[in-house]
Amino acid sequence: MKQEDYLLKLVLPGVAKFSIYGPLPQARGFASPALACTSIQSTHIAAQLCVLSEVVEGGRSISTIPFIFEQTTYQFDLALEATDGPEVRMLLRGTDLLAGRSRIGSQPAYAIPVNFQSEVGFTEIEVLRGTVRQAGNEVILSKYDAGVV
Repeated sequence: MKQEDYLLKLVLPGVAKFSIYGPLPQARGFASPALACTSIQSTHIAAQLCVLSEVVEGGRSISTIPFIFEQTTYQFDLALEATDGPEVRMLLRGTDLLAGRSRIGSQPAYAIPVNFQSEVGFTEIEVLRGTVRQAGNEVILSKYDAGVV
């Protein structure tokens, strides 16, 4: 996908970079009077969260327009920075998205298609190294109403 299609980037120095790619809300003709809060819980003080080009360094949350919707396929990318040590896992609602997946060629990276179907509300995406939680991202899944502009 093109660079301008990224919706969320999370950088955990020395561990991994996580990104979500998909259609920008503006490209869908979506406008919302409400803001969505995306928050991060991380053990890394230097963690960087970027949502829809808004950057929060060392912060814990950011408010933006809703950017993840039902019935839409997104690409979750995870690029590992350190390959030695305990295995890295990425959990979505308790399911390991990396289980049974192969790396992209020889790169320590993964690309996972995700569609939330009809789910709306809060969801959490977690990055763990072994049993130690490196970060958790809480995002709001929004209902897409084509009649709202």
